[in-house]
Amino acid sequence: MRTPVPGWPESGSYPSDGSAEPRTWDAGTVESLERGKRLFERGAVASVKVSGGAVIAYVADTERYRVTASLLSGGAKRDCTCKKNACEHIAAVLLYVSQNPDSIRTGRTKRGPGVKSILKNASAESLREFLELAMKRDKDLRSQFMAYHGVKGNRNYREEIDRVYARGYRSDGYYARVNLGPFFKTAKAMANGAGYAEALRIYAAMADAVESNMEKIDDAEARYDNYFAKAAEGMADCINGQKLEHGQKRQHISHLFDLAKSDAPYFIEYCADALKNVCTDRQDLLYWKGLLEPILADRMRRKRDISNETLTSMQIHILDKLGDPSCGEAYLKNYRSNIHVCLQYIEYLKGSDLDRAKSVADEGIGMFPCRAMLDAALQLYHDGEPRRVILLETLFCSTDMWSYYNSLTKSSDNRQDAVESVLDRLRRMGNLKTLVGVLLREGHNDRAVSEVVSAGSLDLLGTYHDPLCMQYPDRYYAAYRKLLEGADPGRDGKDYRRFGDHLRLMKSVPGHVFEFQKFIDSIRKEFPRRPALLAELDSV
Repeated sequence: MRTPVPGWPESGSYPSDGSAEPRTWDAGTVESLERGKRLFERGAVASVKVSGGAVIAYVADTERYRVTASLLSGGAKRDCTCKKNACEHIAAVLLYVSQNPDSIRTGRTKRGPGVKSILKNASAESLREFLELAMKRDKDLRSQFMAYHGVKGNRNYREEIDRVYARGYRSDGYYARVNLGPFFKTAKAMANGAGYAEALRIYAAMADAVESNMEKIDDAEARYDNYFAKAAEGMADCINGQKLEHGQKRQHISHLFDLAKSDAPYFIEYCADALKNVCTDRQDLLYWKGLLEPILADRMRRKRDISNETLTSMQIHILDKLGDPSCGEAYLKNYRSNIHVCLQYIEYLKGSDLDRAKSVADEGIGMFPCRAMLDAALQLYHDGEPRRVILLETLFCSTDMWSYYNSLTKSSDNRQDAVESVLDRLRRMGNLKTLVGVLLREGHNDRAVSEVVSAGSLDLLGTYHDPLCMQYPDRYYAAYRKLLEGADPGRDGKDYRRFGDHLRLMKSVPGHVFEFQKFIDSIRKEFPRRPALLAELDSV
C-alpha cells in the first residue's frame, strides 16, 4: 500500500485501491492535485528543506513560489506565496516529500534542476500548458512569442506608449519616470525571430513618443536620451534586416529625417547615425539629399546652432559618399565650425593629401581639444615621428590609459627622454598617482617612494602601500606617523572608519609594533570622550 502523503488528510481520505490521492482536501482539490502532479513530475520542486516537522520549498511555475507546509500528524498549516488556499504548488511539494522519505529523516536540501535540464525532460504538453498560462498573464510575452513565429500583431504601440506616459503624468504638468523597457524587450525578441517589420513599428513608436514628450520630462540622468538612441539604432537595424529595395526604404528614411529636423532636435546626432546606416546606395543618398537641401537652406538663413552644424555634417557625408566634386569645397567652408565635419575632413584628406590632413588635424586640436581629435591626428603619423610621440604623450597624460604609454615608449627613439618628459608633464599637472605609476613601471622604486612620502597624501600612501611598504618600511611608517599625527579623525562613524583604515595600513608596516601601540594610546588620551572613535581604535 502506498505511503500517505504527509500533511494531507488521513482518516477516510484515501481510496481503497491504495493510491495516495485524497478524495477531499479543500475546494478545487482534484484540479489542484492534477496540476501539482504535473509540476512534480517535470521537476519543478526545488530547494526542499525539512525541519521541525515542516517543509519549506520553492516551486518553479509561471513564477517562483515559496511553499511552507506542516508534516505533523493532523497538521493543517499550508502557505504559498501564490496566495491560494489549496494550490498546485503545495500539492507538488507534498508529493515530492512523499516520494523522498529520506528528506524527512535527514533534513537534506535538494537543489532543483536548471532550466536546460527541465526543458530537456519536459513533455510538449506541459510546455504548451505553461506557455498558454504565461501568455494569458503577460501581453508582452504573447507578442514576443507571436513575432518570433512570424505572426504579425495588430497592436497600436504608440497608443500603448502614450498610456504609459499618461500614467506618469503629474499635477505640475510634467511626467514622472516612464519605463519603456518592456517595449524594448518585445522589439528585441521580434527582431531575433526575424520579425523585423513588427519590431520596426515598436522602435518607431518609441522614437516618436520620446521625441514628442521631451519638453515635459526631466532627463538629468540621460535616461530618455538613451531610449531614443536605442530606438533609432533599432530602426536602422530592422530596416537593413529586411533587405528592402530603395522604394520600400523611402518612408523610413523620411521618418528618420523628420525626427532629425524637428523643432526640438534633442537627438539629431542619433538620427544622423541611423540615416548613415540606412542610406547605403546611390538612390538612398540622393533621396536623403533631396530631403535635406531645402531644410538646410532655410535653417542656414536663421541663427546658427548645433542642429544646423549637424545638418551640414549630413550634407557633406552625402556629397562624400556620392563622390560629388563640390564635397571638398563644402569641407573647406565648414570644418572649423563643427568637430564632426573636421574629423570627416581629416579622413577625406588622408588618402589624397596627407600633409593637408596633418595641418587640419593640428588646427582641429586647437579648436576641439578632445581625445577623438587627438586620436584622428595620431593615425596620420608613423612610429619614430616626433609629432606622434608628442600626441601619444598628450593622450596618455590626459586619459591615464596605459595603452598610449606603451605606444609612446615604443615609438620614441630615446625611451628615457620620453619617460622624463611624461614625468615632468604629470608633475606640472599635479597627477602624482599616475606619476608614481610610471616610476614603478620603469623600475625607479626609490624615486617612487620619495614622491609618495613627500606628497603628504594618505590616499597616495594607501594606493601604493603594497608595492612599496615592504621595501621601504621605515620611510613608509614615518610618513604615516607624520600625516596621522596631525590628522583630524572626524566627527562621525564614516570619518572614524576611514581614519581606522589608515591606521590598519600603518599597523601593517613591519618592524614597528611597539611604536604603533604607543601611537594608538596617544590618540585615546587625546580623544577620551569619543566612544565611537575609541571603538574603532579597539577594532584596529
